[in-house]
Amino acid sequence: MDRVCIIRVSTAMEHNPYEEPKTSQIKDMFGIQDSSDGSDLIRKFVVAETEPLEIATLTDNGYVLEPPNLIVPAGTVVYDDIPDDLARAVLGFPDPSDKGALLLGNVVGSSGTPVALNANVVLPRHVLIVGSTGTGKSWLLGKIAEQLHERGLRMINIDIHGEMNRATEQMGGKVYVPGKDLKVPLSSLAEPEILGMVPVQHDLHIDILTKAVINLKAGKTKFGIGDLKSEAIRVGESYGAKQNTLDIISARIDQLGQIPFIGQGLDWKAALSESGTIVNIDCRMLPQSQLQLVVAAITRDVYNARRTGAIPPLVMAIDEAHLFLPATDKAETATVLSQLIRMGRHIAFGLILVSQTPGDLDKSITKITNTRFIFAIEPSELSSIYGALSDAPPEIVKGIPRMKSGTCLLVGNRETVRHATVFEVGGRSTHHGGETPTMLR
Repeated sequence: MDRVCIIRVSTAMEHNPYEEPKTSQIKDMFGIQDSSDGSDLIRKFVVAETEPLEIATLTDNGYVLEPPNLIVPAGTVVYDDIPDDLARAVLGFPDPSDKGALLLGNVVGSSGTPVALNANVVLPRHVLIVGSTGTGKSWLLGKIAEQLHERGLRMINIDIHGEMNRATEQMGGKVYVPGKDLKVPLSSLAEPEILGMVPVQHDLHIDILTKAVINLKAGKTKFGIGDLKSEAIRVGESYGAKQNTLDIISARIDQLGQIPFIGQGLDWKAALSESGTIVNIDCRMLPQSQLQLVVAAITRDVYNARRTGAIPPLVMAIDEAHLFLPATDKAETATVLSQLIRMGRHIAFGLILVSQTPGDLDKSITKITNTRFIFAIEPSELSSIYGALSDAPPEIVKGIPRMKSGTCLLVGNRETVRHATVFEVGGRSTHHGGETPTMLR
């Protein structure tokens, strides 16, 4: 077959001299039948602004795509629809029947092409979901969770608002509440995090405690409050500290036992043993300071378990990601999450970041995520990620703040999503916990 140029319509305007304000008014006054709806009227036409995307050639093995390196001559026949298989090839979507295809919705437009993303390509390169409150972020996250569950992929969700609790239970998963049925071992916290929780200010006390933590960390084994206390006494004695100093340090370390989320830790190998398991961490009751410590500890434990092969490939989703990867100061979670983003692709560990204020996210992290879902969002926030919108035309970008709920712009690199496209997220079979409650009934 001849080569076909695939174009994207940015804007379109109908020119219809048969339906001008004055002639319409006269027709209405005299009851004249309107004939302007016909598509074969001589002076009626549509002017569209387009952008060439790909040159497609059909071969025995499917379509071969090339960059649009030719000029389409005037008078060329234009088709307003293309076959689904060609549309998928142009957008980089796999066949929806493929085992690794994540089915998320349908492209907005006449074709309604199914949006199917290749899990093996998209997930290890990480995902970003942004949008204002009530635009569809949590609905999409739930849709992704359902798809992962159906395909046997494990998922851990850091749930700041408790929105995924019922959906998790409906999929046979487990909900954990930090401080209640989920504890993190002291050894999963970094040295500054541990020191920040022990109320010591005297230089000698700080030196003894720091050395004790360093010694225990060097052992690379799990340790708790009792281990830290014993090691601190041993270090203090080696420093020649007096008994009252040792008593003060012991008493300060004992106060760690009053922190509800410090404990034995979760057996992640057992928690993620079943195919398609969803683990939802309900963090609603945690204050900000404890929230970052808990998420940092969980991420370290899961990352190490995956890196050593103790648990299968998995995805971790984090709501309100700007709290853990802020653009301004360094949170406790920033270091470990940055490491996960850099190394996740090499160990089959994907990360999904969700935020309503991408302007507060670390800019370098935003750029590293290779697949991005942009829901309706304020122009000021949209400007913060403008450079991460791939080849989305300005007309579409301009309309993002006015997108209806459940519709988003999907962008990526050529490995994940070849060309930016607007799509509507599909239906869900599980409970949606992110609905805005009614104020008046």
